[in-house]
Amino acid sequence: MFRTTMFRVAVVAAVTLILAACGGGDDESSAPGGDPGGSPQPVVDWAGDYAVDLGDGWQLTPCEGGPTLMCIRLNGETQGVAELLTYPTAGHEAVKEVLDAGGTNEEALAALAADFQEVFIEDRPVGCGAEYAVEPFGPRPATVGGLAGVIYGFEGLADGRRVERALQFAAFDGPTVYLIATTAIEDGSCMDDGELQELTIAEIDDLEQDLADAIATSRLPAVEWCEVPDVGLVPCDTAPAGG
Repeated sequence: MFRTTMFRVAVVAAVTLILAACGGGDDESSAPGGDPGGSPQPVVDWAGDYAVDLGDGWQLTPCEGGPTLMCIRLNGETQGVAELLTYPTAGHEAVKEVLDAGGTNEEALAALAADFQEVFIEDRPVGCGAEYAVEPFGPRPATVGGLAGVIYGFEGLADGRRVERALQFAAFDGPTVYLIATTAIEDGSCMDDGELQELTIAEIDDLEQDLADAIATSRLPAVEWCEVPDVGLVPCDTAPAGG
């Protein structure tokens, strides 16, 4: 259940964020302790409230939708989002199976990537037509918040043309799986409803290395997991009192 449902969310949540989640780019970010509009900071802090400069007018800035959403903005205008998602390592069947069998972290991350990709290999032709092709890529090594991780994803092709690129960075520190997801969708594709806010394929191609560099040194939040009856593992700071 976790396999299909939760990891579908990792990209779908990022894909379906609309303009309201990030606003129109009017808010000014600030450095800690500084004035609004202060100089962009060199490190992404998922709990911070300041901008990170990616170069050529691009910035990662906090979205109004919450601290785990970063808006990807060009000259102050929101073009897409990067979202941080966290899950308990023990809750992902494919990862847990590899680790319980004595597998390495690298093997567990490869299983996580393959599990994610399989969901969309199965689902996209259902929603976009049998001719819609899903081509997975990765995983390949990447640093995620100072942790040894991977980058992977898939591309969607319609009539041989790239119309979708889903990109994920993943790592885990023991109890917590960290996923950072962003997506590009071309206008007029089956995933475009005219309201979604995504990067274009060309933009994500140009930004991928800059995003990877920023994510490599980003500050990831520590998460403690608590067992809630009839629910399972949830972040302790969201668990009901007495749960």
